[in-house]
Amino acid sequence: MPTLTCPAGVSVSCASEVPPVNTGSVTTTDNCGGIVTVTHDGDAITNQTCANRFTLTRTYRATDACGNSATCTQVITVNDVTAPTITCPANITVSCANEVPPVNTATVATADNCGGVVTVTRRVM
Repeated sequence: MPTLTCPAGVSVSCASEVPPVNTGSVTTTDNCGGIVTVTHDGDAITNQTCANRFTLTRTYRATDACGNSATCTQVITVNDVTAPTITCPANITVSCANEVPPVNTATVATADNCGGVVTVTRRVM
């Protein structure tokens, strides 16, 4: 029966940073010798609370020439903890309350390190 060692687990900030499948990074041995074939069995996502916060468990399989196989898993943690940035419109001065312009969230510039949509809301203070 083959034995195998998966790549070490990793933590990344964004889903776009999840490393690609790499069967070449799996090390194998087999007590009978011969060629051991490594394949990717699949990925399972758990604990997903948003697009960039989840756990991905990647499973690799090693199969020897006699058809014996074994699996190992690599855990990839995606955890975006970086807040989006926001740039508000410049301050203005008005003389009367009726000169205060209506709220226009389209004039607010936003960016997020992982991309995607940033929702802008307002609060009167």
